[in-house]
Amino acid sequence: MGRTKPRVSAEDPAPQQDRVSRPKTPGRMKVLPAVLLTLLLCRQPGQLQCYSCDLLHWEEGCNQTQRCLLGETFCKTFISQGNTGSGPLTTYSLWCADMCKSFTRKVDDTLMTMNCCQTSLCNIPPWQGSQGNGAGDHQGGPKTVAAALLLSLLTGLQAMGS
Repeated sequence: MGRTKPRVSAEDPAPQQDRVSRPKTPGRMKVLPAVLLTLLLCRQPGQLQCYSCDLLHWEEGCNQTQRCLLGETFCKTFISQGNTGSGPLTTYSLWCADMCKSFTRKVDDTLMTMNCCQTSLCNIPPWQGSQGNGAGDHQGGPKTVAAALLLSLLTGLQAMGS
């Protein structure tokens, strides 16, 4: 009359056979090295390198460099020149960026300048000199005089325009 269901015991070989017959996926083993390789390639040696310092004063040199992330194709230099109660104050910051738009603006008595460039270590401030001179090396050479003259001219032109 009634049929009884076959009992499945813990010793039933069917589940074992399923596990054994399932093909191993070697692709899973290849994923980890591929991910690691991708992460390493994100910092290729040929990528852009920029100076990277925050809010340094005129007298301070920036020796810190940073290898930019993939997609960061600009080096930025932001210079702020203004007058304080104790005299003129110039500060600057340098960093990598994915976008950049150069500008010069005067707000109240402060001149703000953003410079953008796209070659390695190009974002050194004009008064700091080239890489070969070393950071903070103020020799008063022609480049320094030209930079100071240019900054003075920009300040004068901004004052006439406002």
